[in-house]
Amino acid sequence: DCYFEGCHPCKQMDEEVFPHPQVSRLMDSAFIGIKTDVLKEPFGKQLQIKYGITGFPTYLIFTSDGQLVDYFSGYKEADRFADLLRTAVVSAQSGHVLKGFAPGLDVDYPAFYRAYFKERKTYSLDQLKSYLGENRERLQQPFKEGAMMPLLMIRRLSDSLSDFVLNNYSKLEERFGKGLAGAQRMRIVQKLIAGAPAQADEKWLDSFLIKMKACSSDRDWPYFELDIAEAYYVNHLKDPAAFFTFAATH
Repeated sequence: DCYFEGCHPCKQMDEEVFPHPQVSRLMDSAFIGIKTDVLKEPFGKQLQIKYGITGFPTYLIFTSDGQLVDYFSGYKEADRFADLLRTAVVSAQSGHVLKGFAPGLDVDYPAFYRAYFKERKTYSLDQLKSYLGENRERLQQPFKEGAMMPLLMIRRLSDSLSDFVLNNYSKLEERFGKGLAGAQRMRIVQKLIAGAPAQADEKWLDSFLIKMKACSSDRDWPYFELDIAEAYYVNHLKDPAAFFTFAATH
């Protein structure tokens, strides 16, 4: 349980969700719970850097040998939180973990990535490209967290690095989770949509959707498709009515 003092959703979870019988029984039977303040405790700061934690609270679920099974952020209703915990139990029992993360906390991250969390200093695309350019093997499989975390956390990528993320999306999600990989995929989508025609162009959207479907699982596609449509109609064209029409027919 990664939190900070004064975080309202964190307090809500403590007061409303963890005492809920459905959640407390599950926690007692299958988990050992640990809380860490990411602003005050060195251990919490280490976790924040390693797992790219920017939303609070964030819950990290590990196996007993330190493998990350899953993570999720924000306030969750008791039934939803219990469902997430049960899913994690099944994943752990079946050996499904996020293998992009090594069990230890000592990862060879570049200094600019550590400063992003320790000193709240944003890092530039040039810094990232220089770092990856000097370590081209870091972009080769198996993808290592020392390179992939700075790549997944930066707010804006070059065209070539965007293509790298889209072309390898399924592997990145499998190794680092949908939260991190999906957020970067959506940032890339928003950048690409910003270059779309200023007027509604259904042919452009249809072509774009076909391209994006290639970097999505069949299970995830209905949700990803609507995210794309919202970015196109609402954010780009400022036409929410057109988005509602699209959503109703999909």
